[in-house]
Amino acid sequence: MELSGSDRRGIREYVGITKAPEIPNSPRGCEGGVDRMRLGVFGPFYPEFDLLGNQNTVLALGLARDPRIERVTVFCQQGGLPPPEAQGSPIEVVPCWKREDGRSLLGAALRLIDRAPEFDAILFHTMMTAYGRGNVANAIGLALPPLVAQVTRRPTFVYMHNLMETQEVELLGYHPGLFARTGVRMLERSLLKRTTVIMPLASQVAAVNDHLGLPVVPFFFPYMEGYLAAEGIRAPGAPDEAARGQGRPFRVLLLGRWGPQKDLLGALPALDHAIESGLDLRLTVAGDENPHFPGFLTDLDYGEFQALSGRLEHVHDPPDSKVVELFLSHDLLLLPYRTVGGYSGVLNFAATVGIPTIAYDLPPLREQASLEEANTTFVRPPNLEGAIRTAATAGGERSWFDPGTVPRHRRAFEQSVARFTELIEARVRSRNGEPSSPGTEVA
Repeated sequence: MELSGSDRRGIREYVGITKAPEIPNSPRGCEGGVDRMRLGVFGPFYPEFDLLGNQNTVLALGLARDPRIERVTVFCQQGGLPPPEAQGSPIEVVPCWKREDGRSLLGAALRLIDRAPEFDAILFHTMMTAYGRGNVANAIGLALPPLVAQVTRRPTFVYMHNLMETQEVELLGYHPGLFARTGVRMLERSLLKRTTVIMPLASQVAAVNDHLGLPVVPFFFPYMEGYLAAEGIRAPGAPDEAARGQGRPFRVLLLGRWGPQKDLLGALPALDHAIESGLDLRLTVAGDENPHFPGFLTDLDYGEFQALSGRLEHVHDPPDSKVVELFLSHDLLLLPYRTVGGYSGVLNFAATVGIPTIAYDLPPLREQASLEEANTTFVRPPNLEGAIRTAATAGGERSWFDPGTVPRHRRAFEQSVARFTELIEARVRSRNGEPSSPGTEVA
């Protein structure tokens, strides 16, 4: 994407080469106060469901349905569309950027800046690698929220799924050098000083405070990942009890985008040995390789796991609707994670429907499972096979499906969106010199 002359002038104005035009300091709306709010949202969107597309779509829909919100305008990737569920909702979609394209991201930010007088607040929904594999594009993506906040002087929130200080980057498969780490740290400090950064887990907030000494607001959205896909699940969609009876194999599911942070080559031998030892088991491996690690699965030879021969199915990149079907047709989900980059989207989805899960014992996963009351057993990697065997041979009915689970969890997500709206509203009111409602103040 080529930047126009006006775009280039906008960038020059931001860095102070020329004087930027005045943007009105008071938000649009009723004089001296907050009417129903208009929000500008920047992030991936429907029909893209990878790299935060699903989460941002669900969050935008939730915000748009709140009676305190007049309109949500989403600045998303090219090809973005309103989802079918947005019919009748006040959602405007502005497709304006491409992954791996830093210039398109700058141009999109300038479009957001140009429309900033329409908004009471601006929300970025992002993570460290939200804009593809390119370091330049992701660096620009990290720089955009403070840029927009400084130029527009609008309350700017960043729902940040991770920062360098909140993850073990080497275990995730990234190996930044000293120069890259220094540059990221500078961008993070700018982000934290000029915007209200919000992160899902309290442990992430503590890590940022320990390393950088800067404030972060903790806020977790339970059951976000499965909110739309699980909407139609009712009692008639429960697993067929005859098919789920004791006379069939125990069905195990491995689901994810596979990369070095997931111990696929630890889980497969454990399952293979369990079958050799007499366990009647079938396995589904769902999902392809993480786009940040092309070729990760190229050398994987399922044939070396002889006991799994004829008992293993691979499902390529299942859409969310298919994920629900996979959950309902399996007895157990495995999360063999060496580390996590934030909270686990798969665990979030699994908790939505209630499937029993075995996960490697990682503190962030424990924290998340506690927040979502997920049906999760935590084990050390050497104990994975024993935990699978225990789950498969437990007495009683295998059927875990409860038709009341999804409606209950959908309501919990909707309540979290209402609290998040209160958080935004409190910040907007504070900016306008109005008293906040009790309990809604933002750090």
